[in-house]
Amino acid sequence: MATAEYHDPPSSPIRPTLDGEVTSFFEWLGAGVVRMDGRSGAMHGGTPLIQELHYGCDGLNFYLRLDFEAGVESSLPGMQVRIIAGATVLWIRLEKGRAEVVGGAADGTAVAYRKCLEVCLPLLSAGVQPDDVLKLQVSLWNEGLPVDSLPVQGWLECPTADPSD
Repeated sequence: MATAEYHDPPSSPIRPTLDGEVTSFFEWLGAGVVRMDGRSGAMHGGTPLIQELHYGCDGLNFYLRLDFEAGVESSLPGMQVRIIAGATVLWIRLEKGRAEVVGGAADGTAVAYRKCLEVCLPLLSAGVQPDDVLKLQVSLWNEGLPVDSLPVQGWLECPTADPSD
């Protein structure tokens, strides 16, 4: 299974444009990054699909960006992404060039997918107070089975406080 190779927490608040693409270098500047080590493969011995995760906050919303391994784009349509963020369990179905929330969305939740998956979750709907730590799991599912996850076991602990405080 792939394991986290690198985890760098956020260094400043972020306010990305949710369009499913990295619109500019500065859009996710200051975000936390979790980079995967895919040398040992994904769940069930397959090819790893998730390359890295970027995340951060603006004080009201938690943002995440999921980047996929190069060359797997054609296998992603039809798969679902499950995001467990605090009290929220969000299900997102990937289609060619778009994403659709199929379960667990609260008011203010937004998603976009083209080259990467970008998500905005209101902190309060996830049961997280500003400045708390958000516990996060992200997994990719195909035909009812998990095929990749981040982290492989346990939780990512994502700070939501302004790093400058």
